[in-house]
Amino acid sequence: MAESFSIDRLRDILDKMGYRHTKRDDAIFATFNSDDFPKPMTGLFTAKNDKIQVGGWVEGLRFEGPRRFDGLEFCNEWNYNKANPCAYLDKDGDLRVKMTLFTDEPLTDEYVEENFVRLFLSTANQFYKEAAQKFL
Repeated sequence: MAESFSIDRLRDILDKMGYRHTKRDDAIFATFNSDDFPKPMTGLFTAKNDKIQVGGWVEGLRFEGPRRFDGLEFCNEWNYNKANPCAYLDKDGDLRVKMTLFTDEPLTDEYVEENFVRLFLSTANQFYKEAAQKFL
C-alpha cells in the first residue's frame, strides 16, 4: 500500500491554488466563493488512511418538514445522473455534497489539484447552482 496522503500536502495544494483555509487537528476548513451562488461554499477536507475526502455545504438550502422529500428527491436525481459529488441531506435538512479520492497508489500534487480539488469545486458549484435555481 502506498503511503497515506497527508493533510499537510493537501494544505500546501490549497495554498498554491490561492484558497484561504484554516487547519484544525486533522482537517482543513476552506471557503470558496462562486459567481453562480450568492453565498460561499464551505469545505471540510480530511486525509486519513487511504483516502482524501471533502464535504461541502452552503447556507440557505434547508429542507425541513414536508420540504424534506423535495430535497431528498433532488439529491437522488443528482446521484442517479452524476458521479460526483455525492449529494445528501444532513440530519438538519441541509443540502450537503461529498467526494472521496482513494490514495492506494502514489499521487502527485498536480493530480490531486486537478482531479480532486478542482473537480470537487466545479461539480459542487454546479450542484448548488441547480439547487438554487429550483428552490430559491
